[in-house]
Amino acid sequence: MKKLFLLSLLFLVPVVAKTQGYFPLTYRHLEWKQFESAHATILYHEPLSAKARQMAAVYDSVYLAICKLYGYYPSRQTVILRDTDDYSNGAAYFYDDKIEIWATSLDFPFRGNHRWLEDVISHELTHIVQIQASMKWSKKFPAWYLQIFGYENVRRPDILYGYPNQLVSVPILNIMVPAWLAEGTAQFNVPGMYYDFWDSHRDMILRARTIDSTLLTWSGMMSFNKTSLDGETVYNQGFHLTSWLATRYGSGAMKKLNEELESMTAWSIGSAMEKAYGKPGEELYAEWVSDLRRHYERQIQPIKDEIDHGQPVVGDGFSNWADDLDPETGLWLIRSNRGTDYLSTVSALVTDQAGVVQEEIPAVKANSRMRWVTHKGNRGILFTMISPPDRFQSKWSDLYWYDAGKKEVIRLTTGARLFSPVYDGNGVVYAIRNAHAKKSIIRVELPDLLTGECLSNDSLITLIENADDYDFHTLDYNQQNGLLTGDITRLHGREVYVLNPVNRTMTFVNRPGGDDREPRWLDQDRLLLTSDQTGIFNLYEHTLSTGNRVQRTQVMGGVFQGLPLNDSTWAASLFTGTGYKVHRFRPGYPKAVPHREFPFSNHPESAVKPVFPAEINLVEGSKPAVSAQKDYRPAIDKAPFAFYPVLRLDSYAQPAGEYSDLFSRSDLKGIGENLSRDTKIGTYFFSADRLDWIQLTGAALVAPGTGKASYTELDRDLYLGLSVSDPFLKNLTPIRWGVDIYNLSRVADDAVTIREGLDSAITDAIYNLSLIDFYGQFQISPVQSVTLKYGLSYYSSKIDGFFWQPVGARIPGSSQYYFKGKSVSLNWQASFIKPTREREINPVGREFSITAAIEQNDLLDDFRVEGGVLLPVYDRYPLKRLTFGYKEYLELPFKSQTLNLWIRGAATWARGDEGFFYNYGGGLTGMRGYPFYSIGGYQFYQAQVAWRFPLVPSIDKYVGFWYFDRLFAGVFSNAGQAWTGDYPGRAGILTDAGWELRLESSAFYLMPIRLFLSGAYGFQPINIQLKDGFRTVDGRDSVRFGREWLYYFGMLFNFDLGLEKR
Repeated sequence: MKKLFLLSLLFLVPVVAKTQGYFPLTYRHLEWKQFESAHATILYHEPLSAKARQMAAVYDSVYLAICKLYGYYPSRQTVILRDTDDYSNGAAYFYDDKIEIWATSLDFPFRGNHRWLEDVISHELTHIVQIQASMKWSKKFPAWYLQIFGYENVRRPDILYGYPNQLVSVPILNIMVPAWLAEGTAQFNVPGMYYDFWDSHRDMILRARTIDSTLLTWSGMMSFNKTSLDGETVYNQGFHLTSWLATRYGSGAMKKLNEELESMTAWSIGSAMEKAYGKPGEELYAEWVSDLRRHYERQIQPIKDEIDHGQPVVGDGFSNWADDLDPETGLWLIRSNRGTDYLSTVSALVTDQAGVVQEEIPAVKANSRMRWVTHKGNRGILFTMISPPDRFQSKWSDLYWYDAGKKEVIRLTTGARLFSPVYDGNGVVYAIRNAHAKKSIIRVELPDLLTGECLSNDSLITLIENADDYDFHTLDYNQQNGLLTGDITRLHGREVYVLNPVNRTMTFVNRPGGDDREPRWLDQDRLLLTSDQTGIFNLYEHTLSTGNRVQRTQVMGGVFQGLPLNDSTWAASLFTGTGYKVHRFRPGYPKAVPHREFPFSNHPESAVKPVFPAEINLVEGSKPAVSAQKDYRPAIDKAPFAFYPVLRLDSYAQPAGEYSDLFSRSDLKGIGENLSRDTKIGTYFFSADRLDWIQLTGAALVAPGTGKASYTELDRDLYLGLSVSDPFLKNLTPIRWGVDIYNLSRVADDAVTIREGLDSAITDAIYNLSLIDFYGQFQISPVQSVTLKYGLSYYSSKIDGFFWQPVGARIPGSSQYYFKGKSVSLNWQASFIKPTREREINPVGREFSITAAIEQNDLLDDFRVEGGVLLPVYDRYPLKRLTFGYKEYLELPFKSQTLNLWIRGAATWARGDEGFFYNYGGGLTGMRGYPFYSIGGYQFYQAQVAWRFPLVPSIDKYVGFWYFDRLFAGVFSNAGQAWTGDYPGRAGILTDAGWELRLESSAFYLMPIRLFLSGAYGFQPINIQLKDGFRTVDGRDSVRFGREWLYYFGMLFNFDLGLEKR
């Protein structure tokens, strides 16, 4: 029964802007501090004190302007600054009054560059204000759950009720904000606050996707679960559409729409927009797209005849970059995410100049430009990439070497946090270093690569340290003049500089305005760089001595990271409507294109009158009024509680019969009787301190229609979980200690018959289960954990009092424990699933779980009389149990098709043959051709093969607040066997086959809703002999299963329940 309750807990998912796991990484080994600013509580870890104060100044300066725009002033927020990975992001936890900011600034190929803290703070605070202002009811109740549990017809009188075969959980959220609107308003924030604005990068993406007819549809803009390119396009289209609405309907347009979203009558963004603006959302979207097409057609008209995109070389994927040319072999070194869905899933390609791949190196997952290098006679690739996590699960960018001869990767640094390395030809590497929210340029001498020696971080010599919150991005080295060149962000966009590494002087390259980036040396006096000085990113040849600049390309989208091939030919990454592609611009063209002012598309908000400019008062270097800092102390009693009310139809009792029969007979009275008995009401709840060091999770549900006078005798499901991040072994590895307490009660009406001679009486029984699990979870990697657990179990039954006719009196009820157990278990589980947007509906990769347990169990056997008192007699069952599961998801050569292999089993070492301790293997989580309790024994195994394929790869349709994404189908077959004692041989093997449909969807623009419908047929019959004293309704002493179709349905957050893992 504990397993059934764990199923119900799958429905408790914290609803936050960025979903966390139940056991988040808390980095408790760091020195966490906090202080109060005018409008927020600031939380950070050392050595980020100065950056935290700067963050406080930014927050306080933008707070009133953003709040005033929406007429909403949220509760005091906790703003957390962290530097725990080489990663950049922000997250708004709008139900928790919490914002998280990663200190590293964003450097993303789909975005322009802006000052990080001002940009991200105004963005995340706008999320908090706009989303909380649109909530339909209190944020203390993020969602209501409507749930339906259906159960197998178990047909066995020795089992109270069957295993679930229908699981439905539908959340009703209090927010109705689609992704495009949330991100659009967060970028739009307040007119006149230009910490984020419509720059040439954003215009490039929208222009290319508009002209190439690859814009996201109205439905496609509503939610994420997309490729990196399409996910960023949600931001992009949302930003422009939000600004377009503000231009058309005035600066108060967003507040007006928010007020409609807050209404209890608005349950889709389309209807809210119709109430706010007089036209439904889809009609406004169509008008906006028409305006875009007209605008961009006019925009490119002056250069239309000059556009030349050269010759495509590498086009598969949306992130392709020509990093380097090997002068010895003429081979190109290309970073590409071909065949994948995300920017992070890149690999190195070695191609000829026609783009034919000579070698693919999946182990080289470079996060910046790679270089061909010959060092001490060794030929290879110098690059940086994110290293495997350290013992605290932090991921840092390190320097690596790929030995082209040995075909192996050698790690050169540990936790050095390096990017964009260049080699001087004499054993010295220059690179950009990111440390504690400051970037610097360093030099280091390479070791003898043959020894595998790892560089000490103390050997990194700083040339230029960022003292003004500037960002370095790329580097290039000139072996002829010994100079470095690169680009830097000081406010908005980038600037190109030249650095003398000897005297450490930096000179900025004059620019006519705009964004200059990614310079590479052509010779001692000329640079090939990318600039948006006309509004479109093109390649330019810039002469340092004269300052002259010649435009060398004319493209429609944008062209980046030029790679000189010879004096008149370049390779570069061309942005198109489907992403970045490597193109070669053929010899003799493009010719020098005379500079022409381009009618750059300014942000539409420029037509909107700025509001509240006096509220935006950030002064460079200003110090906010703050309280004294103090050590952070978790306080669960002061943490916000979130409650998730639940209305559940838990149909295991069905006193009037099965619903299918009642509906077929239109038996309204019977349906009403069932609904009254089967309905449960209650709530889930969740709370945690600001850093998730302490988490409290719980559930309480009762069935008022049970028919008992006392609450203690009602059907109930109770759970309380407390987990704590380890404060003592924090310098070892992330460890979480916890306790889970379960209590379940079930009333079985008329379940007990008392007979003596010809006299008999019937009464109810109440079964009560209490379990306590103490555990420690050790996170040994982001995808692997080990859990040590000690469990206590107490099962009791209570027989209601009854009137006994022979004595003419009421016999009082009695209660006894019928089972008491203790166990110690150790579980190891891992999940190596490839990151794809289909990873839930059709995963690729593997996962496994193995658990070893020792149990000491006492099971009620008889009663004895001692001193006139009836006492229970227990039979002791010590046992050892081993369970395992392994799933392999193999990618087939056909698009989005997989072959799935699943093996699981259990072995129990115990005396006798007691069904109470069987391992069961049928039903929803096993062999679906047989009911759960029909396959059981001390030993069990199951092997499954399944083929999964898309039926409708992209539905892309919204119905109200429900989005339908994709539909997959699958067929499967199982073989399995359960036994106790000697192995019965192959004759006892059971087989089944079945089908499954999977529908990926989401509701309320936020919550994943995953539906499955499955049917299976068991080919062999199973005849189960009942224990003495048990008979079926028709008087038989055995039950037969198999050779029938069984069906399953689910509407959950996950397709695979995976209960064997824990």
